[in-house]
Amino acid sequence: MRLKTTKRLIQIYTLAQGDALWDIGCDHSLLALMNLREKKFSKVYCVDRSKSSLEKINQKIRVIDPLRIEVIQSDGCLLNWEDVSGTVVIAGSCPEKYRKRLTWVLNPFTSVDKFLKEIVQFLPETVMERYETKENGRVRQIFKYPATE
Repeated sequence: MRLKTTKRLIQIYTLAQGDALWDIGCDHSLLALMNLREKKFSKVYCVDRSKSSLEKINQKIRVIDPLRIEVIQSDGCLLNWEDVSGTVVIAGSCPEKYRKRLTWVLNPFTSVDKFLKEIVQFLPETVMERYETKENGRVRQIFKYPATE
C-alpha cells in the first residue's frame, strides 16, 4: 500500500526550517519519507508511542537511509526538550489530539481562538504565521513560530 502525502503535510514540510525536523506523533512518517526525496533536513526524528507505526518506517529506512532518520518510540511529552533543535511538527488530524499534545508545551486549550489568544502569554516576542490548507473538504490550520534561542 502506497501512502499519499497530503497537501497539509506538503505545506508543513515547505514551511519547516532548520537543520533537523522532529515529527511528534509521526504515524506513518510521511515527512521523513518526503525528506528522503527532497533532502531539506540533515536529520528527521520520528517520534511516536505506537510500536507498529514505527516498525513500518524502520523497515523502510534500513533499506533507504538509516543515517538521515532516527526513530524514537516515546510519548512526545517525555522527550528531553533541551535536546530538541530545528523544527518541531505536531500534525495530528484531530483537534482533541492537538489539545492534548499542546498541554505539555503550553496549557490546555479548547479551541483555536483560545489558543491564539493565550499563546501570546508564552511567546510574547514571537510572530506567528498562520496558514490554512483545504484538504478533503475541511480547512486545516497550520501555525508556524520561529525557533527561540
